[in-house]
Amino acid sequence: VVLGVFIKYKDTPIVKANNRALSYTLLLTLTICFLCPLLFIGHPNSITCILQQTTVGGAFTVVLATVLAKAITVVIAFRVTFPGRM
Repeated sequence: VVLGVFIKYKDTPIVKANNRALSYTLLLTLTICFLCPLLFIGHPNSITCILQQTTVGGAFTVVLATVLAKAITVVIAFRVTFPGRM
């Protein structure tokens, strides 16, 4: 639902200011993270175990990197507009 709202209002200033590409990446990988437990249903074999570990690890890594990138962007933006600085 949130991804749909972002896509619907993609040209508004709020979505543009929120770093559209990072927001799309974060929302998609969070969706993948929430769907990852479905991979653990059923009898495990070597192929599904490798798929489970790779998917969970990759999605979690991308989520953490995206959150860190968004946080660094905010820190840089506030550092540039710090009161009393030229």
